[in-house]
Amino acid sequence: MNGTLLNYFVVGAANFISNNHDHAKDVPPNSLKFFWGGSVVFGGFGLIEVNNIQLNFSFIDRSEKTLYQTSLKPRF
Repeated sequence: MNGTLLNYFVVGAANFISNNHDHAKDVPPNSLKFFWGGSVVFGGFGLIEVNNIQLNFSFIDRSEKTLYQTSLKPRF
């Protein structure tokens, strides 16, 4: 994997809401793009759309507001 860049999108489910930053120092600088939706946010989801040109990834809250969005082009 020499010279290969990876993108991770973590969409988690949990049994409680936590704004805990205890492990923030363990995340490489400038790699975390979205962490917290603000005040108590009761649910949401990650939307992935793929076509021949790009991959679009969105974090969307329960009111259908897009909290974070990015697009990736093919690596080859």
